[in-house]
Amino acid sequence: MRKTSKYARKRGASMGLAPAPDHWAYIIGRSRPFTDEPVIPGTDIGSSQHTVVTVSLKARAAYESLKDGHGDRADWELLCEVMGEAQIRAAEIEGIEGGELAATLAPAINAMRRARDRYHRVGKFGLDGPALHEIPAALDVYEAILQASSPAQMAAAAIKRLQVINKMEYV
Repeated sequence: MRKTSKYARKRGASMGLAPAPDHWAYIIGRSRPFTDEPVIPGTDIGSSQHTVVTVSLKARAAYESLKDGHGDRADWELLCEVMGEAQIRAAEIEGIEGGELAATLAPAINAMRRARDRYHRVGKFGLDGPALHEIPAALDVYEAILQASSPAQMAAAAIKRLQVINKMEYV
């Protein structure tokens, strides 16, 4: 490893490469569960409950679009992303053999596969009868997992999901 000169260290600090003074609060905020309470009182640093509400509402809206037959690929992909992250976090929580969370998520993931197959057959996303019951239950599980997880854990689950998808030949 090459030694950095004093000039280069000063230049790096002046260009904004040094950590911000409140960087510690960001790290703590990413490491604790989603909450309304900020890390530093009187600021919004570390408060993340609005993220939970926003993601949950977007997922529910995507489900409603698919249920009504007006859904598109973006709605389908959002629900797949949500369920994939929930499946990864459920495996981390319950173990690989699975449990109650995995048992609720598996039928919903199969329902999303059926919706994809329907799209390939008829050119339109839609949900079948069982999916109308399986997906809302999976969204409830996702919201519970989201509330119990930290932002860093959910980000790691998203990265792991993408790694799994990249290893697959067909999605």
